[in-house]
Amino acid sequence: MVGLLVLSPIAAEYLSGYQVFNPLVLLGYLGIFIPLYGTVAVLIREITRRTGRGWPTILLLGAAFGLIQAGLIDQSLFNPGYLDNDDPTCAQAWREEREVTLIPGLGISASHLGFVAGFMA
Repeated sequence: MVGLLVLSPIAAEYLSGYQVFNPLVLLGYLGIFIPLYGTVAVLIREITRRTGRGWPTILLLGAAFGLIQAGLIDQSLFNPGYLDNDDPTCAQAWREEREVTLIPGLGISASHLGFVAGFMA
């Protein structure tokens, strides 16, 4: 269970192309990412295990968490200016990718929606 607690933020943030490469900084960020990702991963595992369900439940709860995390917590799912305070090149690429797959009326990028619902699961 401790492995899941620590490895889930590493998989969610660091292996997906994190922008910081200082090992001490990355280690320090685990203090933020373990509560954000690790506790949820353990909670999903325990809910699935204690209710006697299997992988479909884990995938469904993981996708739900991905949508909640991207939609409500960091607001990257709906916010067109999500990366405006970061590197201008990265922010421009984010906007271009978002505009190409924008779903009219919802204000959501289809590619980003698939990424957070699929990758988080």
